[in-house]
Amino acid sequence: MKTSLKETAYRHIRSKLLSRELKPGSSLSPRALAKEIGISFTPVRDAIGQLAIEGLLETHPKKGTTVVDISRDDLAELYDVREALECHAVAKSDAKYTEADFIEMEKSTDEMEAVAAEVKQAGGQAFSVEQSDRFMVADAAFHVALLRGAGNKKAIRIVNELRVMTRIFGHRTREALPGGDLTIVCRDHRELIQALRERNGEKARGILGEHLRRGCRRALAAFDRSRMEEAAGHGSWVTYPAELQGRIQELEEKAEGKDAREGAS
Repeated sequence: MKTSLKETAYRHIRSKLLSRELKPGSSLSPRALAKEIGISFTPVRDAIGQLAIEGLLETHPKKGTTVVDISRDDLAELYDVREALECHAVAKSDAKYTEADFIEMEKSTDEMEAVAAEVKQAGGQAFSVEQSDRFMVADAAFHVALLRGAGNKKAIRIVNELRVMTRIFGHRTREALPGGDLTIVCRDHRELIQALRERNGEKARGILGEHLRRGCRRALAAFDRSRMEEAAGHGSWVTYPAELQGRIQELEEKAEGKDAREGAS
């Protein structure tokens, strides 16, 4: 399907958010963005409206548009909403999973375990940017397959949007998880797959809930460290290169079955 002008603007602005070119609290100029992209003002305005609906931007009458700057409590609430949606979808739809779904989740977990093994072999302290990106894409692929197998497209879209928000606002440095944490993440995935193979939705709900709560605790700890570093004048922000953004976004949009933002220009 041909990409609409609105979608072109949407992708461009979201990419600038993920790459930290547009930082929380900063202002946007729709006309400057339109000139930068090389399109008219209207699709940029429409894209900004979509991003505002998704909670990434705020529009203020007579004051313009700014990037949302969420608090620690806001970040925790994002994880709470994601846990509620993702766990409910999985528990309710445990019987819908097919062998193809399990194979896809296992393939993603295999890749994550390969990265964990490399980190362990190197001493288990940290991993490279390349390994971090591989782990992140494989983890995204697992959760996308998990929700797609549940068959709830509305949950897929909402959780995808929540994941984007946590990528933008939740991780302040491109730091590696400790080697032990990598192993725990992979273990959770294996146990979740097994519970779903057993058609035990409540067991799957419990495993996934604890898995997401651990992820929330890690994100909040990173948030706290970042605030302390920024207060000391040497905080750094994570950036997501266009290639990495594209790989994750492709997974998310494929899970939705179509790009729901297409069609408007």
